[in-house]
Amino acid sequence: MPGNRIAYGVLNLTQLKILQEVITLVVFTIFAYFVFDQVPKWNHAISYLLIVGAVYFAFKAWTQKDPGGSGSGFGANRPAREMHSATCSRLP
Repeated sequence: MPGNRIAYGVLNLTQLKILQEVITLVVFTIFAYFVFDQVPKWNHAISYLLIVGAVYFAFKAWTQKDPGGSGSGFGANRPAREMHSATCSRLP
């Protein structure tokens, strides 16, 4: 699909799949309501709210805070010599 080729540069594959499923469910629900007189019930509303939650978690940019300072990872703020001696002192 051309839309997927265009959107793949902006969204990742998982986000595209979730977006596709949401669009499909919305269109199907509208179609079922108008063509087959299927009125959504309370459990459908809860299901859709859970899907909205899935969309939120899929599209939210998660960042990890670094409580130790400006570096990242184990021992980022420690000098290399100190890290080496700490690592070697645990060896048998």
